[in-house]
Amino acid sequence: MRSMLHSSLGILLPALLLVLATSPPAAPLSPDGVALLAFKSAVTDDPTSALSAWSANDTDPCRWPGVACVNTSSSEARVAGVAVAGKNLSGHLPPELGSLSLLRRLNLHGNRLSGAVPPALSNATSLRSVFLYDNNLTGAFPASLCDLPRLQNLDLSKNALAGPLPPALGRCRQLQRLLLANNGFSGRIPAAALPHMESLQLLDLSSNSLTGAIPPELGKLQALAGTLNVSRNRLSGAVPPELGRLPATVTLDLRFNNLSGEIPQSGSLASQGPTAFLNNPGLCGFPLQVPCRAAPPSASSSTPPPTTTGSGGSAGGPSQPMKTSLIVLISVADAAGVALIGVIVVYIYWKLRDRRGDSDGDDEEEEGRGLFACPCMRANTCGDSSEGSDAGGDEK
Repeated sequence: MRSMLHSSLGILLPALLLVLATSPPAAPLSPDGVALLAFKSAVTDDPTSALSAWSANDTDPCRWPGVACVNTSSSEARVAGVAVAGKNLSGHLPPELGSLSLLRRLNLHGNRLSGAVPPALSNATSLRSVFLYDNNLTGAFPASLCDLPRLQNLDLSKNALAGPLPPALGRCRQLQRLLLANNGFSGRIPAAALPHMESLQLLDLSSNSLTGAIPPELGKLQALAGTLNVSRNRLSGAVPPELGRLPATVTLDLRFNNLSGEIPQSGSLASQGPTAFLNNPGLCGFPLQVPCRAAPPSASSSTPPPTTTGSGGSAGGPSQPMKTSLIVLISVADAAGVALIGVIVVYIYWKLRDRRGDSDGDDEEEEGRGLFACPCMRANTCGDSSEGSDAGGDEK
């Protein structure tokens, strides 16, 4: 019996060793999984254990929570989406995320991630949507993201980003939604970049420290269909009438700035309600219930007030030369009329004076001849004739 057991073990053990030797080794973690574990390593605090299942022991990252994959032509599943939002994760964004070459959507909003957005993220060339709002990110605007050829949605609101908005925004030609509200961006809105952002449908730059004038180039964003929000900044100057070229579906928000002058009534601007212009102490005119007083003409105003002074001729717009010529014509006509009346008055005066002189000369000549000693031809009341008649009666 014992010999039979030994003989059986002698057969089974070599067979088991043969099976173990010929079985394929465990598949190594994919490069996408390595990149995701680099993000997990960059997280210093995970209070909800959102990433606890991300482990090298599970070689298929497509089974990890918050990870979405897509099958490629080689039947290999690749990471296409990462969504770990609202988990209060602390840490930073590692550059390894840029190696996720098929990543389309990165959603890490509502955490406490800090530091700068790594420039290497632009290597994830399939990215279409980046949602990093409501974190503690710092540094300048990540201009390298504008090198992403398919980027359509970029939301970096509610962070601590600062500095000027770069002209590189003009490279974001496919961008449809750009939200940068509640940061510390300063300087002017990059006017040169705006005409190139042909696909932009929503722009929110509110609650920053932007200065300078509102660029008229904003009126060239013809794809806008949602909100154009530049409220709660330090923008100054007039409301450019070019904003009236925006589609009528655009909701404009210019509140809480230092804008001044009369609100233009061109195009879609005329359909904006008063809410769009509130809390700009220098603004006046419809739709605000603030009448405009005599204000200096503005070059960007669509209907500048006429200027009657000679020095303001160039600021009065294209209708000013006609008004000036009309004023000159009226002045010349008035002067000619006054001169004509003066000539007539002088002529009448001298005419009357000549007639009076002739009458006085005739009277003196007739008195010298005794014609006026008794004007019997005019009336039979001459004193001498009466006395003569009485005397004649006495003689009779």
